[in-house]
Amino acid sequence: MDRDGTLVADLKKLNAAVKKELASAKRENVAIVGHMVQDMRLKLDICVTVRAKPKVLYARQKGRGYGLAKIKENIISEALDYCGINASKACRLSFEVETAEEKGRLARYLAGLIGRNEGINGAPMPKDIGALRAKKDMMKHFLRFIGENNIGL
Repeated sequence: MDRDGTLVADLKKLNAAVKKELASAKRENVAIVGHMVQDMRLKLDICVTVRAKPKVLYARQKGRGYGLAKIKENIISEALDYCGINASKACRLSFEVETAEEKGRLARYLAGLIGRNEGINGAPMPKDIGALRAKKDMMKHFLRFIGENNIGL
């Protein structure tokens, strides 16, 4: 546990376990879900970072009983796009989505690639999907949030 009482994952053990699973699924399409994927040493084709505005993130994590220090840490990470930046370094193709509509659009696109067995070098990417490759700037939302909420960020 860290100083905030949050469980800390052993990335070496997690990485070894995931690599073992991936080795057994060599020719399959595999989805790895989690907020630490970008910190693992994996060679991935596609990464999807799910973003959230600070107000939404704060309410969600407060509802889960997270401590204020942990919530602040996560809001700052979101504002700085920690996961998105690192995912773009770890993957050949990286997307960022926030709304249910964006998630659905991207999921349909990726399912189509898998269904047609095209991979990421297949058919040209439609403009509406290409727009999801642009990084979402959450800083304006972060600045508005800290102006409206006195939580000591």
